[in-house]
Amino acid sequence: MKVAHHGSKTSSINEFLAAVRPKVAIISSGNGNKYNHPSPEVVRRLNDLQADVFNTAVCGDVIIKSNGKTCDITVEKFYDEQQMKAA
Repeated sequence: MKVAHHGSKTSSINEFLAAVRPKVAIISSGNGNKYNHPSPEVVRRLNDLQADVFNTAVCGDVIIKSNGKTCDITVEKFYDEQQMKAA
């Protein structure tokens, strides 16, 4: 799932996420942006659903390739869990 509006706190409400139940969530945001996107609330909602969350502010480009049955995800930059939680 491509997370709406850079992961702002009013995007991706619980009801929507419960219906969609994403396995993977991509958040497009810039590092240190003035809006503080993504919202920690949205990231927590996604983590609570055990979605794999990729934030472009941390990962750089996120590339998803699919054969129609499976997906392969690669990122431009290596990151660890602490970097992702801080972003």
